[in-house]
Amino acid sequence: QPFQASGLVAFTKGAADSLLTLAAQVWDGKRPEPLTDAWRARIRTASEHLARDGMRVLGVACRQLDGAAAALPAERLESDLTFLGLIGLMDPPRSAVRPAVAACKAAGIRVVMITGDHPLTAAAVASDLGLAERPEAVTGEALNRMGPSELAAIVDEVSVYARVSPEDKLRIVDALRQRGQVVAMTGDGVNDAPALKKADIGVAMGITGTDVAKEAADMVLVDDNFATIVA
Repeated sequence: QPFQASGLVAFTKGAADSLLTLAAQVWDGKRPEPLTDAWRARIRTASEHLARDGMRVLGVACRQLDGAAAALPAERLESDLTFLGLIGLMDPPRSAVRPAVAACKAAGIRVVMITGDHPLTAAAVASDLGLAERPEAVTGEALNRMGPSELAAIVDEVSVYARVSPEDKLRIVDALRQRGQVVAMTGDGVNDAPALKKADIGVAMGITGTDVAKEAADMVLVDDNFATIVA
């Protein structure tokens, strides 16, 4: 194991790229060793391989704590980590979603995926659902580099947005409406409320949705099922 049998250990999970910026060592199966550029490339390649298969990917790391470190605030604990490995999670769409997407297309409704997932994961899921022929995800990082005119130039074509922030969702909804589109937007969190309110039809999740999201929405789904929106 990468830590002593006694004492405190801090474990951190999150996006692999984010953890690689916080880690200084990597566990090679027997012992920690320096996290070199070669190791970083190997980890990123493995993460992308999982993401291309449509998996959600989590990195896991840890840090052995001495007495002084144990008293540090959480943000200070998450440094000098030892990267342990990757976890790939299958979170497939419900079986009813693909025909619901097809029904939307037949009705002249374009479905757009906006997610916090890795762009390769998002593209793989979008392809499986038939959102686009060859979907490529536009990331929140790319959106941050775009001005209003640049965003307006792509929103009519882009079907997948990944690694986005709540602010990105609001900008996407606003850009679509500025283009004359009628927008229905789904969400469940407090941070989704501005985009839900901005959309022509805000749709909140009834099971996982927060009270703030439900209050900002025009419609609340009691079953949290995309197919219900279409119906």
